[in-house]
Amino acid sequence: MNFYIVDPNKENRDNLRNLIEADYDSIVVGTAGESNRAYSEIIQLHIDILIVNYNLDEKEKGLELINKLKNVGSRPRFLMICPKLSSQEMQNIYDSSVDLIIASPLNLVEARQMIRLISSYAMLLNRLNQIYEISSSSIAPYTRPQALHREQTDHIAQVLRFLGIAAEAGIDDIMKICNIMCDQNIEFSQINFERDLHITEHDKRIIFQRIRRSLKVGISNLANMCIDYPENDILLDYANNLFEYRNIHSEMRKLNGENAKPVQISLQHFFNGLLQESYRVKK
Repeated sequence: MNFYIVDPNKENRDNLRNLIEADYDSIVVGTAGESNRAYSEIIQLHIDILIVNYNLDEKEKGLELINKLKNVGSRPRFLMICPKLSSQEMQNIYDSSVDLIIASPLNLVEARQMIRLISSYAMLLNRLNQIYEISSSSIAPYTRPQALHREQTDHIAQVLRFLGIAAEAGIDDIMKICNIMCDQNIEFSQINFERDLHITEHDKRIIFQRIRRSLKVGISNLANMCIDYPENDILLDYANNLFEYRNIHSEMRKLNGENAKPVQISLQHFFNGLLQESYRVKK
């Protein structure tokens, strides 16, 4: 089981990590003390169980983080650390898809038992899903979104490796944006960067510039491949769908020492092209 812990109390995070990793079948793939970092990491990871504190910080409660994750298709099992609350508040927690509650301050004996219970439950669901997939030609409705999202983002990562930019500085930014687009099935122009990635307009300009520098490397690599293999249909598809062929053609002329128009990178064209490319996994 893959766990992620979100708790502003470092002692809680350390104690929970020790409890979880005492079980050799479980691992903590990440921890965070606040919601923004947790959100940006969780949507990029495969997580079976999320442990989150009810009180994260002054701006956000644990339930708000859970709802944001559900809205982008990230739906692990949820275990919440809670102080003493009213009956109505407890009901609201369970209505928000939280599976189990651990009382705060932490009782390590109780926490160990709760972790074992939710691990057993998650493992049972995983096995049932595997049985269903083996016995049925179609994917179960409740597993399809997560499975499809992972296939789409894996395919996008393959394309980026093919372009030779997997190690570039802008690759993490590209994958975060692709995660949002695949999760919400939206195009680049529909992304709410402030809400979904928690960045300002200034931050967005910096990120876009970093991505453009990475894409310039990709254009140069693809142009070189097109020069070497001019009849390759895959290269021509990528050239047109991701960068518009005229840009690749200009880069090819430049590499051959000829006069050429400057390359014009359209982030919208590139990201929408990646999204369309990811749909190939459905076929």
